[in-house]
Amino acid sequence: MRFALIALLIVGSCGGGGNPDSGTTSAPARTAQTQQAAQATEPGHSTQATLYWDPVTKPPVDGYCVHYGTQSGVYTAHIATGNVTSWTIQNLQPDTYYFAVTAVKAGHGRSNYSNEVSTTIKGGDGG
Repeated sequence: MRFALIALLIVGSCGGGGNPDSGTTSAPARTAQTQQAAQATEPGHSTQATLYWDPVTKPPVDGYCVHYGTQSGVYTAHIATGNVTSWTIQNLQPDTYYFAVTAVKAGHGRSNYSNEVSTTIKGGDGG
């Protein structure tokens, strides 16, 4: 079975919480990228990244998996997110991170990786 590719946005996040959003989010790409760029350079910001992606509707999927790492195309960590369209990854060390998402359908495996996005997490104290 063939899956559709997933569109992906990334938004840096400040402050506490960090719980995954269980609803579909459709924030405009330019707004999200501008917000992420500003927050990633603020001194003392939280070391987390929140990702948003478009749902795959045909065929229906059972969930998604967020893949990430510090080298483009090399994803050394992954998180099964369930059937949500956003996820916050917390406690990231200062570095540049690359992210992609796959859709999962039981008995059919996973989709190809979505488009890759990246963000740079700055040190917590700034300077």
